[in-house]
Amino acid sequence: MKLTRSKLLNHAGFFSTAAIAVKVETTKMWSDKKKDRIEGEVTISDCSRVVTLDFNVDTKEELENALYKADTLAEFFSTLHARLEEVKEKDVIT
Repeated sequence: MKLTRSKLLNHAGFFSTAAIAVKVETTKMWSDKKKDRIEGEVTISDCSRVVTLDFNVDTKEELENALYKADTLAEFFSTLHARLEEVKEKDVIT
């Protein structure tokens, strides 16, 4: 099973192109066709900067680590979002 999702990060009319893409594919392991493996990545781009994070999973330990990585990213983005909302509420940006 393959899942691909992407979205532009800036509103229309902003100067640079920023985007996020997620690709997750579940396949069978080559060494044991009874077991699944996950090949996943998240790519974030902004202007000429690009970051790609891997979420490849072959074992239960790697699955736990991938979930930890995703949870940590969500936590940090949530912190950023909360701080931006605080600044917006104060209406101090011109």
